[in-house]
Amino acid sequence: KLPSITLREYLVYLDRGDSFDPAMYLHKVTEPSAGIERICSLDEVSIDSKVDMDKPGVYEVVYQYAGEAGTGKTILTVVVK
Repeated sequence: KLPSITLREYLVYLDRGDSFDPAMYLHKVTEPSAGIERICSLDEVSIDSKVDMDKPGVYEVVYQYAGEAGTGKTILTVVVK
C-alpha cells in the first residue's frame, strides 16, 4: 500500500485576485509501516502548483509524498473565476 495524502478539500472555487496557499489544504499524510499506519510530517510533502490567481481557469495542484512504501500523490483542482 502506498502513502496516502488527505486534503481538507479537493475542489476549490476562488475569485481572481484572491490569495491562495496550497499548503493550507493539506490535512494528513499516512504511510503503512510494519503493519500500522504512521502519520508523516506535512513538511515532507512536495507541492507543484501552477495556479495563476490573476488568470481565470481551471488548475491542478499536485501533492506528492515519497516514503519507504513508495510515492503517494493526490490532486487539488482549483477553479479561478
